[in-house]
Amino acid sequence: MQPAPFICRSCLSNLRQQGDPLQLRLSLRPRPLVRPVSSLASSPPAPQSSSQPRPGTESDGNERTSSKDYMPLKGWPDPWKEDRRVLRKNVRKNAYFSSLIDLYRWKRRFTQIWAQRALDKERRDKYRDMALQSGRPELHIIQDLLCQRDVDHMRQAWQLIPKETRAKLWRPVMVDTLHWFPDQAPDIFRAIFERDKSNFYAVVDSFLYMADYLKRLEGPLQSEYGRAVAGALLHCYHNTPKRYICLRQNTIYHILRHATAEQVYELLMAIKEYRQPLHVNTKQHFVWYLAKEPKFKPAAADLLREIIQDGQLDVNGLHCAALATAILSFPRFSAGGKEDGESLPTLRSQLNQELLEFGLQPNIIHYTTIVRNLCDNNELGTAWQVYDLMTSQGVQPDLRFYSQLLHGATLANEHRSFRRILELLPGEALQDPVIINGVLTFMHTTTVWELRKRKMKPPVPVPSFEYMFRTYSKLFDLGPLQALLNIDLQSYTAEIHQRELDGMAPSWSGWQSMRSLKNALALIPKLKAEDRIQPGNDTLNIMVTSFIRNFSQPSSLIEFYSNFRNRLKQGDPIILAFVASKGTIIHDTIIKAILEWQGTNMALAALDIVSDMLKDAAASRALFDADPQKPDLEPRHPAPSVYTWSVLLHGFMHRREHREQGDRIFKMMRDHGVQANRVTWNTLIAGHARLQAVGKTASALQRMEAAEYKPDRFTLRAFSYLLNREGALQMMQRLEDKKQKRKAAFVAKLAEAAAQNKKSEDMSKMPDWIAAQDEYRMMEEQLRDISESVVVEESLGDGGEEREMAKAAEEEWEETAGEIEGLKAYRARNVASASSSL
Repeated sequence: MQPAPFICRSCLSNLRQQGDPLQLRLSLRPRPLVRPVSSLASSPPAPQSSSQPRPGTESDGNERTSSKDYMPLKGWPDPWKEDRRVLRKNVRKNAYFSSLIDLYRWKRRFTQIWAQRALDKERRDKYRDMALQSGRPELHIIQDLLCQRDVDHMRQAWQLIPKETRAKLWRPVMVDTLHWFPDQAPDIFRAIFERDKSNFYAVVDSFLYMADYLKRLEGPLQSEYGRAVAGALLHCYHNTPKRYICLRQNTIYHILRHATAEQVYELLMAIKEYRQPLHVNTKQHFVWYLAKEPKFKPAAADLLREIIQDGQLDVNGLHCAALATAILSFPRFSAGGKEDGESLPTLRSQLNQELLEFGLQPNIIHYTTIVRNLCDNNELGTAWQVYDLMTSQGVQPDLRFYSQLLHGATLANEHRSFRRILELLPGEALQDPVIINGVLTFMHTTTVWELRKRKMKPPVPVPSFEYMFRTYSKLFDLGPLQALLNIDLQSYTAEIHQRELDGMAPSWSGWQSMRSLKNALALIPKLKAEDRIQPGNDTLNIMVTSFIRNFSQPSSLIEFYSNFRNRLKQGDPIILAFVASKGTIIHDTIIKAILEWQGTNMALAALDIVSDMLKDAAASRALFDADPQKPDLEPRHPAPSVYTWSVLLHGFMHRREHREQGDRIFKMMRDHGVQANRVTWNTLIAGHARLQAVGKTASALQRMEAAEYKPDRFTLRAFSYLLNREGALQMMQRLEDKKQKRKAAFVAKLAEAAAQNKKSEDMSKMPDWIAAQDEYRMMEEQLRDISESVVVEESLGDGGEEREMAKAAEEEWEETAGEIEGLKAYRARNVASASSSL
């Protein structure tokens, strides 16, 4: 054990006085404002309550032991030995013992909050209120910082404190932020961090705590917090000298998992310049996360080469093979993206050449990855060249490799490749569901390709089911499919056979794509009855979709839906399993097929299906809630999903006579708690643009961006339908200006209310929304309203653009209202917490 250093009582007393943080508070101001220097005058310390101990501290009755000023210098723990060594090297000799006491204080407090890091939110808020009542100045400083608009304003407010006082307050403020405000810890760190050679251990522990808190988050909050922590780490690296901190490898790994690809690349460059050593496993994680973005794949390949050259990884081992596969995997680029189309093939070739120069011996996994990239980007000819090269090197393809070729043949509608694949498939491929599903998908897709080539607009029956059923009946048991269809498959088979005997032409005789596949059917052998395969839900979905697209009359669609709904109500086990796996896909396909037919009755029929889904789902949920113990009463009927609403919206937005109902359907979807996805937003924008509704198109674009969806090529294509694009852009700018003015007016109102000491509870009241038990009833009433008004044709007439602007501004205000209410609640919490401490 290292002998304790000798310090006289006088020096120790001076050290204690220097170590005490100054009782300083920042005066409370409205959130968007930066406080002037005059407002930073120190206030007298609040009296400590002796009857109530401070949360997070130990009190055993010994005043000397529990005092925060008592620094026992005997028997320093061994885990801090390295910190003390670095501290002695960084600070001056006359300041070493003062810094040593600061180190002990930090470690003791950090150990306490680390033991309590798993506190739930309720207990954490309770203890935080107790700490605020105790009058601790650090917590009030944190609250004042959080009232600022952003990190830059936080930093400006922090800089108003004298430098000597900031040096004393940094550690107490940071440790209390980690404990009481972990969600805002990355922002507070970026705002108050300053270069100090004696604070390295606090920085390391802070990132350790934030990484641990990051692990316990879930969903979007975890991703957002991970990006914030990565930004704080980059800020630390850019504002400190080399080797200032040395984070644990596990801490770096958890930050990498949820950082963006750009942040991962910046962290790698910063760490290399920082000269922080990285373990080989951490380097592999860098390669893995960099390989997810095409533009960072060269950096990933360079890092992989460095690992191999250092002898840390076997070039032909499993880990290296997995990383090489990740580097060679590319996303499917859009047909409209000219830049991607020109750069990705060249980049693929360069990366493949680099990996071969490493000494990597390609295996079936690498070849499969290359072929998948080529097929996704419609380069089927090059994929067959890779197949020839692979077989010449003695590498035999597996079923996954054949499935990728089959997928490429489907995307390119290449019949010769499809026949060649069937000839190359081994016998066991007929037992693989992926291969069989690929064959059935090609048969259905090739008829859709011919439909587009002929420029035949729906509703047009697609005669692929008969040909697909012939293949299906050779391999699968007909029982599961029979439960989903409303025809007798045995009679259907006999009818097909009888037509062949009579020499009658099949239903697909007029389709060139079907005639070219006639001889390919002979390549699929027929299995015995006892060897037939039980189809999976994916296979059943392909067959049912083809069966629905085969109908030539809308009455057949209604009949099929009625049969499907009745069997679902009766609890057919096959249909229940299918719905549990595939959700609303059958309902969505039926609604889409119905809306392809013109006429008011078809629109009403689609609305009736959605209404049935709402009522059946509500009734099923009510039975289950009444007696959850019975497994037979589990919810069977699916409620409309985002795909259901998107299909319904698409059908109505493409009907000029029902254009106003599209907005109402979109509102119903949001009222039902279903969040729009990218396809839904693009559908709404395209519908308004086709109708030349400038105001609604501009409003939809703004709301899409507010929902954090960036425009893609489909958004640009939808916007191109609008003739007055310049007017839409100007209207978007005017709407944005109005939105900013409303927010500024609200912020000014908050500032005025805070100055007059008004109660913040009155400003944070939220309106009462629709009760949960009335949700389905309200949705049904809205559907009835749409059904009653679906036959009414509305036109803008004179002054249409002005009315569009007014309605768009009203919709924009509804969108902004949610943000303003959130700002109210956030401000009210800070004001209430600060007021309780005064």
